[in-house]
Amino acid sequence: MTKIGLLVFPAALLVMAWWSGPASPVYGDILQTTGESVSIPLQAGWNLISLPLSPASTAPSDVFSSISGHYDLVYAYDAFDADDPWKVYDVSALPSFNTLNAISESMGLWVRALDPVTLTVTGTFSVQPGIRLAAGWNLVGYPSLFTRLLDEELTSIAGAYDLVYLYNAFDAQGPWKVYDANGQPSFNTLSHMQPGWGYWIRTSQAMTWTVNSALPAPINICGTITGNTTWGEAAPLYTVTCNTTVNSGVTLTMTAGTVIKMSSGVRLTVKAPCWFRARQHKRYTLHHSGTMLWVVIPTAMLAPACRQPMTGVALSWAQMGALSSTGRLYATAAATRVCSTTHREA
Repeated sequence: MTKIGLLVFPAALLVMAWWSGPASPVYGDILQTTGESVSIPLQAGWNLISLPLSPASTAPSDVFSSISGHYDLVYAYDAFDADDPWKVYDVSALPSFNTLNAISESMGLWVRALDPVTLTVTGTFSVQPGIRLAAGWNLVGYPSLFTRLLDEELTSIAGAYDLVYLYNAFDAQGPWKVYDANGQPSFNTLSHMQPGWGYWIRTSQAMTWTVNSALPAPINICGTITGNTTWGEAAPLYTVTCNTTVNSGVTLTMTAGTVIKMSSGVRLTVKAPCWFRARQHKRYTLHHSGTMLWVVIPTAMLAPACRQPMTGVALSWAQMGALSSTGRLYATAAATRVCSTTHREA
């Protein structure tokens, strides 16, 4: 039986899921998942989310069964229904009064939570042929497991959209984030599209947005890293193919959406005593399928950066013990730095 021990400080900075097969105990302040699922935290009040997976059941009561009693309203917006675009699922209403009867991963969803809670949805990941957009405002989901630059993700509709909005319920001071395709880049507060969020997109004409769901080609890592290195700038997927050491005094940084796969038996060692930096946990996404292990470091959305010494603290994927040979790290923090620890795949 495989056992994984993880100490997290501050609490809930790191979240982990394990792979299929015999159940394995997991220790620490973490969220556990089995099967193919995503977990999306909700703040009390209104949240704008979407499902990265195609839900096993499209019925709203089934999709939101994990938070039953902790929410009361869900809204979707159908831009192709000019007479009645807003569709609603009211927990307390008679079924005949609800107009939102099926939920898909292509929808952006306004969910009103009664208290802070985590929504867990089970389903399958399916490559989307495309999401239809009407001229004007569209509320859409992001059916992908990878974080990507917004302008790159929207390449298929380039020139035909001008504004994209995201609502981050965890940012009380400035929840609305905007990307203006025609504005100054320095004024944009939204730069990436990430799993779990819903998006408002304004287009000039009806069209189909082709979501980039393909797994990118990996960059192979092997040997010694002698200078400060950022993984994720050149590509979102890296494979550590041989024992690799990050030299003393060197910082390894993973940008948003970076996925790192450790080959079986390979060790990655970061030698320098330094710091782990990430934002306080506010939102995360988990994905687990087959023998893939995803460790998710939360997105940098709200709180000021926390800075804690690594001594005696396993904040990274580095001290979790034996993982499957296809274990992966998935960093969603804007800039996650991991130092002073060792990871080995058995």
